Amino acid sequence: MNTYRNEKGAALVLTVMIITLFFVFILGLFTVVTNTTKQVTSMEKQIDAQLIAEMGVTYFQRLVEINQHLLEEEINEHRDNADFTNVVQVFIDDLLNGIEQPVHVDEYRTYEITVESYNDDEKSIHFKSVGVVPDAEATSNGTIIINTSEQDESEEPE
Repeated sequence: MNTYRNEKGAALVLTVMIITLFFVFILGLFTVVTNTTKQVTSMEKQIDAQLIAEMGVTYFQRLVEINQHLLEEEINEHRDNADFTNVVQVFIDDLLNGIEQPVHVDEYRTYEITVESYNDDEKSIHFKSVGVVPDAEATSNGTIIINTSEQDESEEPE
């Protein structure tokens, strides 16, 4: 049996193996960093879209709140011959026609408001706002309760 005692070149093989291990480790680390960066970017876009959608909900709630006195007048005018849903639908359609849809927050971000339903029993409006940014979209729902001042005409205000 021949045993080789010549160790010339062993350092070269060991060096190549260590360099290969470092390369594999660095490549794995680079992959993790790249994937993390993509995930963070994706989450930022999703959060931005959600914030834009919530901005639309807040805007529409405030728009209705500012014009609620006009809605109350319409409801009181048509109390006997029209139901709540039709009066509110016409009012909301007029409000939405008064703003350009979709609403452009800036060059790349928009939101669009759509009314989902009206509830005659609860006197409420259910709507959604869809926020759109490049490569992401989010939806936020909102509800507005209409407070009407239903005062009996036979009662005197205190």
